[in-house]
Amino acid sequence: MTKKILSIIPARGGSKGLPRKNIADLAGKP
Repeated sequence: MTKKILSIIPARGGSKGLPRKNIADLAGKP
């Protein structure tokens, strides 16, 4: 599950062009 999340979060973040802070917040990791 962790691998899936790590793959989905960056993909969605990059697609939407959100700041890294948003991605980190969604992943729950600094």
